[in-house]
Amino acid sequence: MQSMPSQEDQFDKLARMNPNFDEAGLAAWLHDHPDFFERQADLLASLQLKSPHGQRAVSLQERQLEILRDKNRSRELRLADLLRHGHENDRTLTRMRGWLMGMLSVADAAKLSDAITQGLQQAFDLPCVALRVWEGPQATAKPQDLRQRPAAALLRREHRL
Repeated sequence: MQSMPSQEDQFDKLARMNPNFDEAGLAAWLHDHPDFFERQADLLASLQLKSPHGQRAVSLQERQLEILRDKNRSRELRLADLLRHGHENDRTLTRMRGWLMGMLSVADAAKLSDAITQGLQQAFDLPCVALRVWEGPQATAKPQDLRQRPAAALLRREHRL
């Protein structure tokens, strides 16, 4: 009874027969012929790979299962991270909406700056808030104009609410 040649011997034989044959070529061929392992089910079942978690050998299916579990864990962590960010965004949106509604309820433009700073401080639990206003060539309203209009009208005009 003849002994079966090792996988390395078979690989070397194929490489000698075809000088362009290498691991990348084999991988490409297997990718292009997905039915190969269907025809060679015994070969597929007998393949043994090293486990990344030790020195023991595992079947191809076990190794694929390990890879899929690792991907699943990674995706679960990513999903949890996305959900956390989504919840944070919802909280920020709720706080912003409350702050904006507070500003819109200010009828006196002279009180608007206090409403802005105090509203931000309360909505976002900030220890300190400062409001700086610069008037430049792009300014559309002069300070006296701001005092004569209700805050809601100014915000609607400026931000198209």
